[in-house]
Amino acid sequence: MANRPDKNTPIEDTVEAMAGLVKEGKVKYLGLSEVNSDTLRRAYKIHPSISLYPSSTIDLTISCRNSS
Repeated sequence: MANRPDKNTPIEDTVEAMAGLVKEGKVKYLGLSEVNSDTLRRAYKIHPSISLYPSSTIDLTISCRNSS
C-alpha cells in the first residue's frame, strides 16, 4: 500500500517496484491511497490490479468517472 505516494518519485517507479513484490509472491495486492485520477491512470498502466483507498467518497466518485 502506497499511502500518500512521494511526489518526487514518479508513480510508475513506485508501482513497478510494488508489482515486483507481487511477482515474487511476497505480497498479494497493491493499494494506493490519496491519489488523483491522473496518477491512478498512470499507475494502472504499470499494474492493472490496484486497490484504491480514497481519502473520501467524493474522490472515489471523481476518479471512477474520469477513468471511464
